[in-house]
Amino acid sequence: MAFRNALNAFLFRGKYSLWAQMGLALLIMLLLFIVPLVWLFVVSLWEYNSSGVLAATRPVLENYGKFFTPFYSAVAFRTVRLGLLTTTIALLLGYPLAYILSRSRIRYKNIIIFILLTPLFVSVTVRVFGWEIILEHSGLINYLLTSAGLIAEPIKFLRTPVAVVIGLVNSQLTFMVMPIFSALESIKPSQEEAAQTLGANPVITWFRITLPLSIPGVLAGWTLVFMMSIASYVQPAVLGGANYFVMSTVLRSQIHGTLNWPFAAACGFVLLAIGLIAIYIPTWLVRKTIGANLERGEE
Repeated sequence: MAFRNALNAFLFRGKYSLWAQMGLALLIMLLLFIVPLVWLFVVSLWEYNSSGVLAATRPVLENYGKFFTPFYSAVAFRTVRLGLLTTTIALLLGYPLAYILSRSRIRYKNIIIFILLTPLFVSVTVRVFGWEIILEHSGLINYLLTSAGLIAEPIKFLRTPVAVVIGLVNSQLTFMVMPIFSALESIKPSQEEAAQTLGANPVITWFRITLPLSIPGVLAGWTLVFMMSIASYVQPAVLGGANYFVMSTVLRSQIHGTLNWPFAAACGFVLLAIGLIAIYIPTWLVRKTIGANLERGEE
C-alpha cells in the first residue's frame, strides 16, 4: 500500500509527475522496441557458415549483400507488389464501405461495424484454411461457376497469387475501413452542405471537401494494411503454396530451416526499410499535393 501510494504521488501528483510519466513511457519503448531492434541489427552483422552462427569480431555486410542476388531481389519485389496490390484493392473496397458507414443511421451503423469486426473474432489461421476449402479445385467457387455454366472446367485458384491476395484482402479490409470511417465521421455535414449551397454538385463536393479531409484516415489505413500485408506469413504459406516465396516465408525458412539467424535478421531490417519507404512516399506525395493546392488557392 505504501509503495502504491508513493508511486501514485510520484507519477500523478508530484512536482515532476510529467517528467516521470514521460520517462516511464520512454523506458517501456526502450525495453520493448529499441533494445530488441538494436540487438537484431547486431545479429544481422554476424557471420554464418555451415557449422553455425559465428559472432563477428568486426561487422560484416554479407547478409545484406545477398539481396542483390536475383533470387532475393525477386522475392523482395514480389513482396512489395503483393503489398501494393492488397492495399490498393482494400482501399478501393474499403473507402466506399467507410463512406456508407459514416452516413448510415446509428442502428444500421452498429450492425455494419459488428459485421466488419466479426472476422477478427476468428483466428487468421482458421480463416485462411476456410478460404483454402472455398478456393480449391472442387470448392464452392468452382462449384457455383460450373453449375451456372459459366466455365466448362474448374479454375485453379489455390496455390496462385490470386488466392494470396484474396486471403490478405479478407484479413486486412477491416484495418482499412476503420481509420477512413473515423476520418469521415469527423467531417461535419455542414461543410458538404455549404459546398453544395455554393453550387458544387455531389461529385465536386466529394473531390474538393470530403476526399481531402479524409486523407489522414486513408494514409493510416494504407500504412496498417501495407505493413501487415508484407509481413504476413499464413496467407502466402497456405494459399500460395511451398513455391510462393515472399519475405516472410524466406524469414521462416532461414530461422527454422537453415538456422541462418544473421541473414534472417538482415531480412527483417530490409522488410522494415521497405515498409518505411512505402509509408513515406504516399505521405510525401499528399503533402506536396496539398501544398500545391494551398499555393494555387492563395494565388
